[in-house]
Amino acid sequence: NSAGTQVGWGFQLQSPSFVLIMLVVLFGMALNLFGLFDFATPGGRVLGNVQGPDGPVGDFLGGVLATILATPCSAPFLGTALTFAFSSSSFTIVLIFLMIGLGLAFPFLLTGLVPGLVKFLPKPGAWMEHVKKFLGLTLILAGIWLIDVFTALTSDWGSAPMLLALTSLALLFFAFYFNRHIGEKASW
Repeated sequence: NSAGTQVGWGFQLQSPSFVLIMLVVLFGMALNLFGLFDFATPGGRVLGNVQGPDGPVGDFLGGVLATILATPCSAPFLGTALTFAFSSSSFTIVLIFLMIGLGLAFPFLLTGLVPGLVKFLPKPGAWMEHVKKFLGLTLILAGIWLIDVFTALTSDWGSAPMLLALTSLALLFFAFYFNRHIGEKASW
């Protein structure tokens, strides 16, 4: 092509701007998993107490409600999948959304078909916080990889774009840390 580059798998990672945006998004999602802020679902608290009709319509609406209420928990994971999807072909977008829907529905389908499986599900507890922190660490590791990609695209560690990227991440962290641990306790 006229630009002298090939468009293929991962072509979006050739753009320093895209890599920087992804780095900030992944870092923000990691901060969410570390508990520095929570994703808010519009109407989530109100919708959590709504009773729907019985039958197939009620089951469908229950699935919609479960999806809406799962958004704060699934957003850190789906963000990267959706970013990939929207930088892919139409077929890939439809396939990813179909798989996301099946993934959300699978536990309901499985326990609906075999109700006895419910007793094997782990009970909510402190272990969930440990899993969240582990998954946050995996996002930080992915961010480190993106810093390497960004460095390769912008020449070196001392470049202005790299300093901007690292400063943005540090400010993002301190803003959420201050809001969660200092701002709430301060009596201004």
